[in-house]
Amino acid sequence: MKYWFWLLLFTFISLKCSTTTDYIELPTEIANKNIDYSIERFSIDISDTLAYKYYDFFYDSDSTTSLAICNDHTKRIELYSISNKRLIRSASYDSISLETEKYGKINGIYMHSIDSLILMQKQRISVLVDFKVVHSREINPELTSDKLPDNLFYNLWESNIYYDPADKSLLTMTYCANCKIHKETYYTAPIEGSISLENKNMDKLSSVHYPSIYLGKEYYGFCNQIYKAINQNKSIHSFPIDPNIYVFDRKNNITTSFGGRSKFHKMEVAPLSKKFKYNSEEKLNHMYEMPHYGSIYYDPFRELYYRFFLKGMPIKNKDGTYNTWGDKEKVLMVFNSTFELVKEIDLGRHTYTNTGTFVGPKGLYLSTGHYKNKEKKEMALEYDIISFNF
Repeated sequence: MKYWFWLLLFTFISLKCSTTTDYIELPTEIANKNIDYSIERFSIDISDTLAYKYYDFFYDSDSTTSLAICNDHTKRIELYSISNKRLIRSASYDSISLETEKYGKINGIYMHSIDSLILMQKQRISVLVDFKVVHSREINPELTSDKLPDNLFYNLWESNIYYDPADKSLLTMTYCANCKIHKETYYTAPIEGSISLENKNMDKLSSVHYPSIYLGKEYYGFCNQIYKAINQNKSIHSFPIDPNIYVFDRKNNITTSFGGRSKFHKMEVAPLSKKFKYNSEEKLNHMYEMPHYGSIYYDPFRELYYRFFLKGMPIKNKDGTYNTWGDKEKVLMVFNSTFELVKEIDLGRHTYTNTGTFVGPKGLYLSTGHYKNKEKKEMALEYDIISFNF
């Protein structure tokens, strides 16, 4: 009897451990057909400084291609015509009655049409028509209490938010507000949820969470960002330390994984000691040093996916200078609709930034607004449009 007890206990422990350490890097499939590309410089002159994290793009036709920006410098929402290369409308935060002291700062924007926007704040979402709030509802009411909720609707890491017309909800990120980020419970919590615009009882969490590489004993500090793209009812997730790409089918509640390793991934990711779990400097240095799979975008015009890979680098150079996050070299990875790797473009460093980058009818609009770009125009929204030709 004692033998069976210990055998069952060992089996249970083995199964429990296997669920947290069963990570497998999938092979990266290479497309048989390569594609050519061209680069075109694109610029919109502006009249004031831009400082922004949140933006969205809207395409209706070649004559109605627009960009909405939450400009924290001017405290205004600004709409730019990509087609006509000019500012077409703007409104101050105050005129929209955001009540930021009560509901928090803007942390997400969705452009539904040229005159219709959805704004997300820490505790409210608002629908705007012609810069007037026509509908709003509070979210995360638990934040007004002393106890934090297990799962919080919050748009971490300046990720885009999306409107799902199927159930009239806003698709955004969620995280465990009660969990320590060095604990496994943080990584098993849902990372995505939907907020109903009409009925709070329709709010729901998805079943998708961090991949199993984060669920073992190893700790990766600040290398835990979540990057996301949307293709209709599918959410495509990318994680910093993981070459794999994860496609979550929200309708059928199924995740499919694909290999996505860059040929420039030469330096393997090393975990960080948990003794540094409260040491921000060590966690930042670790993030600067490690290779990093970053933002991912879906191109509906060409059925392509774009993913950024940031090369690993030493913290200290041979000349005694030090590197920071802005010194990492970028690579653009291009995948086809079945996630076969089609092309990789070495973008170098100190030129492009993900903030402001979006997909348009001409291609991928890569923002040249890197703060170390010596050719950067201070009074312009400037991009290199990378167009891919089959």
